[in-house]
Amino acid sequence: MRKHTRILAAAMTIVEAIVIISLTGCSGKKVDYNMETENINTKAGSDISAFDDSTKWNDSFAVETSDKSVDVDISADITLPDCKSMSVVEVKNIKVGADFKKSVIEAYFGDSTVYYHDIPHYTKEEIYHSMEIVKNEIAGYQQEIDAGLITEEGVSRVMKSENDLLEQYEKAESSALDTREIATDYTDCNEYLGYIGNVFCELRLGIAEDGSLEYISAQPLKAGSEGTLYDDSEYGYYGPPSFAEEKGVEGFNGGSTGGDTTSSYDNECALSKDEAIKKAEEFQNKLGRASQVYIGTSDYEWSAGVIEDGDDTVKTDDKESVIKDTAWGYIIDYGEGVDGIAFCKSLDFTRNMDIWDTLDNYDDFMPYGSSSFIVTDQGVTEFTVSYPVDIVNESKNVELLSMDTIKEIIKDDMTKNSDQYDFTQNHTYNNLKLGYIRLKDASDKDKCTYVPAWCLSKQDKGYDRYPVYVNAIDGTIIRSDDLI
Repeated sequence: MRKHTRILAAAMTIVEAIVIISLTGCSGKKVDYNMETENINTKAGSDISAFDDSTKWNDSFAVETSDKSVDVDISADITLPDCKSMSVVEVKNIKVGADFKKSVIEAYFGDSTVYYHDIPHYTKEEIYHSMEIVKNEIAGYQQEIDAGLITEEGVSRVMKSENDLLEQYEKAESSALDTREIATDYTDCNEYLGYIGNVFCELRLGIAEDGSLEYISAQPLKAGSEGTLYDDSEYGYYGPPSFAEEKGVEGFNGGSTGGDTTSSYDNECALSKDEAIKKAEEFQNKLGRASQVYIGTSDYEWSAGVIEDGDDTVKTDDKESVIKDTAWGYIIDYGEGVDGIAFCKSLDFTRNMDIWDTLDNYDDFMPYGSSSFIVTDQGVTEFTVSYPVDIVNESKNVELLSMDTIKEIIKDDMTKNSDQYDFTQNHTYNNLKLGYIRLKDASDKDKCTYVPAWCLSKQDKGYDRYPVYVNAIDGTIIRSDDLI
């Protein structure tokens, strides 16, 4: 298990907290408390119960923009985190070396023989098979361009990606072997194959150019995709016991559940939900990710049926569809977090729809860390760990500003810095939420800090619109440039 170093004392003063936050290089506006808040109690302490979420923040005020006056209305519910106090957490990216890869491989495959499976180690058949898939993809895009269905500019990124992939296949073709090569060194390869029981599975590590870990993904192989040309006898059946004789068996393991959910089907898994969660936690211990915050568990739903070639309609007889559904196994979700709060379920700025309009380079974007584990009768057979980090410093029980002070700070900034906000239409803000926000480090791109912050926003179909972020410790207004 990875050891986290706790440098600061558990009971930290607000001055010490501000010192930590200054390490992030936050460039937001500092508030002059002597102006509009001199008669307000600026501190609320460290206990979340000091805040009242039983009433709304109701207010209205005029904002002068460059060409007009805008009325801002606030009718906001107060949302508080489900914890007693909050922390400041400094984290850093995980750098990947051969030893780290080996530990992940052993955790997943156990004593199974492991094979390389990056492009330079594809077999000849896999190279030819993969080249055909990519060529067909490129030809398909070109047909749509020629037919005027899409523009060349609109698919330029994906076309470049496909052509780069084809170039890699062509380069590897001359040295490709007839059989797979057993993995003995983990320095350069990031993709591997091995068995879990009689199930043939693949493991991939996504590593950035600077060596930082972006993701780990593992699942049973599915025939027909790039680099996976084989017959069914090579990997064995993977699916619900009741579907062993069915065709078109597929599991649906979409994104995070957001909480505990149960399907309408009886779960065929021999394990109970609690037993499955225990197996996921044991597996996380092997990965060194034991500090993750539990989000929820859902049933792993499966479907079986026959799909006609070239047509997405389902074959049916005169009486009923051949599609069948069941549940087998569990999807167990976690997130990077602290104080029992997963950051991705707190003030995750990726739910701010407006941020995507101003993001120039998607390659600079880094989502909040999360992980998902699928547990069946065979144990953990599928999992994804996305953007994991290591905790560097953690300071608990930080003192927060009072809610009245936060309100005055928000009004003050919206009034005096209207150019920072989208006032093309009048707005009614309906949610004021306290949670964790991530601030980047201006001097070290491998580090960032999660701090308590308030977000005033217009909630719209699960998204935050026109958010105002305020550091809950020192009152700093947090701009989008501080978050990416």
